Amino acid sequence: MSQDLHETASEPSSASSSPLTCPLCAHVDLAVIFCNESCFHAGIMIHRKLGCAGEQGRSLVVQEGRETELYHLCTPGCQIAIDSARLRLRAVRLSDHDRIRAIKCDPLVNRSQLYGSPPPPFIFHMFTRRYIESLVPACRTGGGTAGRTSYVFAVEPRSEEVRPRRHAEAREHLDASGYIGNLGIDIECGSASLAPRVGEPFFYPSADDLDQAGAHASLYYELHPNFWGQGLMTELILAVLGFIFDTLLIPSVIVDPVSTNTASIRLAERLGFALVGGL
Repeated sequence: MSQDLHETASEPSSASSSPLTCPLCAHVDLAVIFCNESCFHAGIMIHRKLGCAGEQGRSLVVQEGRETELYHLCTPGCQIAIDSARLRLRAVRLSDHDRIRAIKCDPLVNRSQLYGSPPPPFIFHMFTRRYIESLVPACRTGGGTAGRTSYVFAVEPRSEEVRPRRHAEAREHLDASGYIGNLGIDIECGSASLAPRVGEPFFYPSADDLDQAGAHASLYYELHPNFWGQGLMTELILAVLGFIFDTLLIPSVIVDPVSTNTASIRLAERLGFALVGGL
């Protein structure tokens, strides 16, 4: 069973060997496709219970404590990977949570982020779950009826050149075997006319449409202190700017570091960002 955005809605076929589509989801442009009639009858009830966008106004909700059901929605079509020379930006997984917690609880990281020092029991719902939900356009935190407005990537080394350098002040040390940070994109658009509409095929806006609507992307990012000072974030932002400009067609990008984060401010200046204001 797979889920992806479709430009046209289709009705279920009677042929047992042909793919079948949930007609309710297809009606709201989020087609859920079953491989054949047997698959359809075996899975349609759990689909209607857990993830039918047509029955939930195109806003999907996974109940607290049942987060593994997110994998029912996070199909390959929702997951994007971007590679740079040394790093990979990939979809966040539930198995990343312990490493996410280690970063979110680190005082060095806390001082450079607007979220401050989150209580450890709240980290799963504040961050891990929200990062995974951002993969699914119809999940509320992924955009709901506005379409996909958020991308949160896990940062993972793909080269042996990326090695942890134990930071003396880090609370918990991380190795290079998995998640070492994240990079997120939030998209804002001043025009509701570009959003998907129930019952109508959705076509991604053109670059001119997005420019006229004042669309822009905001970047946020963090790395565990063991991986600071290696030029990794410069490499990541350069890689993701290509995705924003060339794939998403967003005309402008904003970074908003806290005023005391001089390293992030210098990074933005090196990459050609212009200062437009401060608080």
